[in-house]
Amino acid sequence: MLKDAGYASAHFGKWHAGRSAPSRVGFDRCDGPNSNQGPDRVTAPNPKQATVITDRGIEFMREQAKAGTPFYLQLSHYGFGSEEEATPEALAAAKALVPGVSGKPMGAIAGARDVDTQVGRVLAALKELGIADRTYVFYSAAHGAQGGGGGGRSQANPPLSGGKGSISEGGIRVPFIAAGPGIPAGKVVHVRATNMDLLPTLMDLAGMPAQKPADPNAQ
Repeated sequence: MLKDAGYASAHFGKWHAGRSAPSRVGFDRCDGPNSNQGPDRVTAPNPKQATVITDRGIEFMREQAKAGTPFYLQLSHYGFGSEEEATPEALAAAKALVPGVSGKPMGAIAGARDVDTQVGRVLAALKELGIADRTYVFYSAAHGAQGGGGGGRSQANPPLSGGKGSISEGGIRVPFIAAGPGIPAGKVVHVRATNMDLLPTLMDLAGMPAQKPADPNAQ
């Protein structure tokens, strides 16, 4: 949809929208139809892929900035389910922050730190390229932590009740951060939103009228 406004687009990372590559629905650049296992088809794609998809994203931004082309870049990080999926630095920092925790909870905590690091690299690249003041950045997640289905109490996403698979806060309340021109730093908004709201928002920011996406399966 953004092609009509001259945008280039890329998707790197997890792709859970069928087995066809992101290019099937219009992305100019991608790294394939990757599920939870990543392009290497391994049980623990991180921490390698956390760095790799960020490297590819930054390279894509550099190319577009050099060409003077507006762009849409989506980086979809893989989930962190074990300690082996985090970098040693993040794992050590997480253990110091939350002593006594181990296994999947520690993997998730350390993984969040690794993602923070990669997001920081993207923000630094935008500043280096001189386009931070005219670029919008959105950060979000798919759903709450694993466990606690049915609305019951869960330690998977404390202090919230429930988790993935439930409609309690632990299953549907996720981080959402937006930064860019006209957005004041530190502002908190309590309006309910979903990731589906991003499409009309992005179209509006690009100066494009909202429209129904074309069906990629149409003949």
